[in-house]
Parts: sequence; C-alpha cells; structure tokens
Amino acid sequence: MDTDLTLLKTIFTDKEIKVNDKIIYNNKLYILYNKLQDINTYSIYLTIIDLQNYRILKNFKYPGISSCFSDEYYAILYDYKTIKIYNNNNYKLNNTIILEYNFFLNNSGKYLKYENIEKKISNVTLLNINNVIYICNIYSKLYSNYEIMILNTIKRTSYEFLLEISPKFYKGNNSIIIAKSDYMINYNVDNNTTHDEYYKYFNLNIYGIKHYGYRLKNDLSENLFLYHEGYYTKPIKISNTEFLYDNFTYNTLTKEYKLMNLEIQDNFYLLDIKDYININFSNMINNYSFVDMNTIYVYKLSFDNNDFEFIKNNKMIMDNDFQNIDLNIFNGDLKDVYYQMLLNNIIIKLSSKILSDDSYNNLFSKILDKKDIIEYIFTNKLILD
Repeated sequence: MDTDLTLLKTIFTDKEIKVNDKIIYNNKLYILYNKLQDINTYSIYLTIIDLQNYRILKNFKYPGISSCFSDEYYAILYDYKTIKIYNNNNYKLNNTIILEYNFFLNNSGKYLKYENIEKKISNVTLLNINNVIYICNIYSKLYSNYEIMILNTIKRTSYEFLLEISPKFYKGNNSIIIAKSDYMINYNVDNNTTHDEYYKYFNLNIYGIKHYGYRLKNDLSENLFLYHEGYYTKPIKISNTEFLYDNFTYNTLTKEYKLMNLEIQDNFYLLDIKDYININFSNMINNYSFVDMNTIYVYKLSFDNNDFEFIKNNKMIMDNDFQNIDLNIFNGDLKDVYYQMLLNNIIIKLSSKILSDDSYNNLFSKILDKKDIIEYIFTNKLILD
C-alpha cells in the first residue's frame, strides 16, 4: 500500500463542517456536525449513510450547539441548560435533560450560577465518556487566560481551571484530554483530578517559529486539514481521539504516537496517500474507506475501466465542468457504488449555492428526465426537528 494507491471521493454535504461525533451503527455511518458557514446560528446536522454503497439515507437538522453519540442514542445540547436525547433506531426524542446549574458543585466547593455561565461561554464541546455526557466549556478570556469548565451531567459536578490559550478536547481512557500547543492536560473523570503530559516528539526549536500546511504529493492543489480545528494553532484535530502535530499523530485512547518522515516543500508537508490514510486511522469506516470532514474517501490499489471513468467524470463534477460531462453516467444503477458516489456529488452540487445559474441549469437539464435522480434529490431534503 503506497504510491500506487488512488483515492476516490464522494461528498455528503455542501459546506465545510466541524464534526462533533460519528459512529458505525447497523452498517451505516452516523455523523453529527455543525456547518462552518452557519456555526453561529446554533444548528446541528445528522447525516446517515449506507456503507454498502455510500447512499445518503437521511439528513436531519436540529437546533443545538454541540452533540455526541452513545451506542444507542445521540445527544444534542439544545441550549446551555437543555440536552435532548434521541434514539439511534427511530430518531425520535427519547428524553430531555434539564441542567440545573444551581445544583452543580465545582472543585472549589461552590455551586454554579447559570446566569454567569451563559454570558461567558465562547465554545462548547459535548463528549460521551463511559455513557456519561460531559459538557466542556471554554469561557471568554479573563485577563490573559481562558476559563475552562468540564461538567459531569450525571454527578452534577464541575471542574474548573485557567489556561492561557483556547484548547481542544479529546476522549481518553476514563479521561478527557485537553490538548494545547505545547503539552496536554489529562482530566481523570473518576477522581476529578488533572495532570500534565508532554508531547514525546515536540520540537521546542520549531515551536511557534514555522507553520507548515499539508498537501498530497499527487495533488498539490488541495490544502489538507485547512478547516480542521487547530490548523493554525496546533495540534490539528483529526477526530475526537486523534490529533496531528507537525510530523506525528497521537491517539488519545491508545496513547500511541505515530512519527512520519515527511518531505517539506514550499512550507507544506507532502503526504503520500498512505500517510493520509494513517493520519485518518481513527476516521476509518471500513477496510477501504475513511471520512474526513464532509468527504468519504475510498482507496484502491488496482484499476479497471470503471475506475478511470469514475475519476474522469468525478473531476468534472467537482470542477463544475458539466458541459463536457459524459451523459452515460446518468444511466447507471443506483445499486452500483460508483454511480451512487457520483450521484451524491451531483445532488450536493445542485443543492449548494456555489453554482452559477448557467452551471446549475446545465447540470439540471441533463438529469431532468432521470426519475431515479430526481427522487433521490427530493428524498435527501433536510428533515427539520
């Protein structure tokens, strides 16, 4: 598995996203996310994808700030004092948790006041650790520091401390890992304590001096990880259990480091496809595909004519070059994986607002008499809560 690999991709939403959480459930990918374009409007999206053919099955939109999964439910922080619990099987509201902050005791022995919390929160992450929902709050800057608050919604406890920078939160073993640019803080959820952990491969000589982006060697046009949390401040959040820091990754569950020998060119680390797959190990959804932001990547080693046809037509779709697209692609079978992947990309393009009128009309005219495609477009309309 190396330079002969090729990535085939299909998108499931039209905007760059912030992934809250994801699970594989009944051979389907469930993914909860915010759209970066409307992150200030407090909306949570849930997309469900069939992993047999990557068909988008359902799209939901909920009012909410952050979200997470357990094995049987998904939780949405509706507002700063309400969590709504939905069933993974039928998507129905199962329970509503009201957060009575006046009963939350912090590590200083004081009870919280909701009025003080609501005014200062600037960022929220919902995490499920051992089937307990934790709310990780970052407060507005206090002098030269950020106030961090981690709430246990079952025990109704709060752990609070100050940091000089705004961190990212990750799931650990019975812990929440708070990743900073120079070290990690391990918060033990069982005994309500913290200890510091320093990066094994952290290079003090280059810290804060140079910033490198990431590109694939065979596609220098794309700036990888650009919309991920921590792209400019380090580390870069790959998932709730993995981050990327310069030329190494760290898994917060297994505590495993992976060091990469990466070439640098024009202020970019150059990745081969194997590197990119390894970085996204925690985002794997089966033995030959992974999800990164709003894109599912399928990787292959050997090729046939169908592969080349997919690559050719998919490039035209992603480049909005609909005038020259091969009309034969619209005569596919919805059970065919390649056709379904292309169809996803087409309908996301049609539903987005990035196409010019000419491009939109050009594309829509080619599928107007394709009943299966029109039905697929309408079945993928957002279901609003």
